[in-house]
Amino acid sequence: MRIEDRISDYIQEGLRLESISNYGDSFAQFDQADELLKKLGNKTEANLQRAMCREGKARIFNNIGRTDEAVELYKEAVALRHPIQYEDENVRNAAKVSLAISLSRTGEINEAIAIADEIQDVSGYDDVLAAVHLTSVAQLYECDLDNNYEKAKKALLKARTLLLPRVAEAPDSMANIQFFLARIAQQYEHSNKKAMFELEKGWKYIEKMGIEKFSMISAATIPLFASGLEGDMKWICRYNEVFGMGLDNGEADHIAVQKYVDGNLFILLGTAELNDSVTIERALRCVEISKDLLNEIWIAKAQCLAGCTIAELGKTKESARKSARLIKPALRVIKKMNDDFSHSVVTVGEGYIANYHFMNEEYDLALEWYQSALKGLQSCLEPTRISFSHVFSNRIKECQKHIR
Repeated sequence: MRIEDRISDYIQEGLRLESISNYGDSFAQFDQADELLKKLGNKTEANLQRAMCREGKARIFNNIGRTDEAVELYKEAVALRHPIQYEDENVRNAAKVSLAISLSRTGEINEAIAIADEIQDVSGYDDVLAAVHLTSVAQLYECDLDNNYEKAKKALLKARTLLLPRVAEAPDSMANIQFFLARIAQQYEHSNKKAMFELEKGWKYIEKMGIEKFSMISAATIPLFASGLEGDMKWICRYNEVFGMGLDNGEADHIAVQKYVDGNLFILLGTAELNDSVTIERALRCVEISKDLLNEIWIAKAQCLAGCTIAELGKTKESARKSARLIKPALRVIKKMNDDFSHSVVTVGEGYIANYHFMNEEYDLALEWYQSALKGLQSCLEPTRISFSHVFSNRIKECQKHIR
């Protein structure tokens, strides 16, 4: 294999690893590419690959908060890219986008936007590539979106028109387009109605193609943004579905897990039913990922969701026992939190512990836990009070019948 091809493989693997937040291994791939590049001197292709390595490392430094080091790498990338001339229009526009991004990161906003304006008007080559470039152009305008949101919208609408006939070739780009259009509608055109229209359209693309065709991050941005604009629980169910698939395929990071756990607990608290996205395997995976972060609150919430899920889907004495063993220690931690959501989690958790004792015909203990849960409803979220008050009241009556 040619050395240039080996370098390209390292860079592509570095980019892939970076996209799934595996920064350590990604950085190592860029380092290996850089080491091989020493053998190629200052050839044009070598300098282009050097620039890509600098940009990849810079993004990683940005993402982990080492911004000064990121800026220095972006400056190096700019110096490497500026002299390069490109004959192929596809390559030239992709290079312009990369150069403009690096310039924006180094504070050269006007120069970055000037390049974006140039790419805004390109046409006459592959529609999918043009759509991807135009989406990147729109993102460049974020450097100064207050003054350039109309330009960003123009680029996004043009990109969507180009991409629609071949959306299967770049599904993430379509999701990003719809999310960005919704942001512009809500933040700059001051219309939640327009924003929700774009978000609904984006979700229809996702459903039509299948969530598995999208990266977790691209698919999740739409329902996450929509849930913040509209109180409809359907959007929480939608991002739970996305994050559930992320748990299955290994894409879910700690932020996705936190959203998944809180979202599913919120649905359970408000409806007294589990969302369809929850499985025992997914809930237990959340516990394991949360443990890696050593955050006792996140661990406790994940344990509560896992305990409730095991109890609901297991429906046996053994599953009820496992449920109680997960929930009891978690409640001691969550009780430290003084907010309505935490009070609701504790109260519903106590109800599941009561269910365990009820299944084991320990009616005295079950009665105590149900009574505590019923009393706790007074400080819970209103949907929780409505959904669980009759459940706990009826179980208290059942316990009392057995005790008599």
